[in-house]
Amino acid sequence: MKRISILLSAAILATLVYNCTEENEVKKTTTDDGDGKSEYAIADVSRESGYAETSTSDGSYGSPSGTGNGDTTQVNQYEPGQVTAAEWNDLDNWDFWMDLGQNQLFTTAQNNWQFYQFSRYSFEIKDKYDFPLIDCEIQLKNSQGDAVWTARTDNEGKAELWLNLNGQSDSDPTAIVYYKGEPTEVSNPLPYAAGVNEVKIGNEAETLIKADILFVVDATGSMSDEINYLKSELLSVINGVEKLNAQLDLRLGSVFYRDEGDEYLTRVTPFSANIESTLNFIKEQEATGGGDFPEAVHTALNIALTQLSWSESARTRILFLLLDAPPHNTPGIVNDIRDAVRDAAEKGIKIIPITASGIDKDTEFLMRYFAIATNGTYVFITDDSGIGGDHLEATVGEYEVELLNDIMVRLIDKYTR
Repeated sequence: MKRISILLSAAILATLVYNCTEENEVKKTTTDDGDGKSEYAIADVSRESGYAETSTSDGSYGSPSGTGNGDTTQVNQYEPGQVTAAEWNDLDNWDFWMDLGQNQLFTTAQNNWQFYQFSRYSFEIKDKYDFPLIDCEIQLKNSQGDAVWTARTDNEGKAELWLNLNGQSDSDPTAIVYYKGEPTEVSNPLPYAAGVNEVKIGNEAETLIKADILFVVDATGSMSDEINYLKSELLSVINGVEKLNAQLDLRLGSVFYRDEGDEYLTRVTPFSANIESTLNFIKEQEATGGGDFPEAVHTALNIALTQLSWSESARTRILFLLLDAPPHNTPGIVNDIRDAVRDAAEKGIKIIPITASGIDKDTEFLMRYFAIATNGTYVFITDDSGIGGDHLEATVGEYEVELLNDIMVRLIDKYTR
């Protein structure tokens, strides 16, 4: 039966904004590219008032309130800053990613999820004063004039666009940069191997301060200790994130999901500047259900991307995807997953997967594809802390082991400053 490491999952959530002061870094080089472990780590959730919930396939709905035992006698033992993790950014290690084509497990994942070796086009857009133009739309069009990929620049004015992401055979693209509705054409854009496409627009960049951060969390499995951990620590964590940049117009939201046949399929708290509402939602959640390996990842992403009100104009949009199991692998769901990734990129939403114990190589490579396609990055929990079940050794190069909350705070700061 699928089991989720309680402390681990709660720590993942808590890391959103915990302001750590300690350092714990270890250099590591991985060589393992074998199969994943059989145990899993997950997080639980429920809600207070104001949540939205979708039913399972039998039409039933979950209870609107949490059903935890309310015991808080051990809450204080779950101190933040214990879970260890590492970040690997394939966009910064592109040759390594391309070389994975020689890895049989990687090739299997490509075939299973229908993502293939694709052509990368990197852009950096600046205003007339050489300041980055943020949230600027870029379209990549094929030789027939059809838009094959759309993305938005991040807080550094950078964007990643893709040709033949799902096995097409397009060539000779053009790019159109849109700022305030005005198009600028880039004919014969450089593929990444030839350099970055630097474009200067004759406008002055406006200051954008909105930041949307969403948690999408697998909530199957046992969660009692995690709930206590969240009740004890999440408030200080969220408060810490607010202090990263006092000028930010910060909104938080969350989507918790299980699987078909469970008590509920998704529970949602919409984006809100009222941080307390998100905290209260998370505090009342519990995790049960699941059973088989795959979960309703595609449903959660669909809810997150189409039913939540992401800011029309923003400095950053981040979707942390916390999970230990892949989506179901059926033709329809594979198409849904590909559409979700495309939609996230078009809306300027960085997907940052955080994988816990129990994933396999197929899931690892799929999550890294999510991150690459949306100009995000990949985070994976490690065994160094001794918390939770065994964690799959990622097929990556040399990396630093850090505290998970340090990583998340660093990434939020990186993508909002």
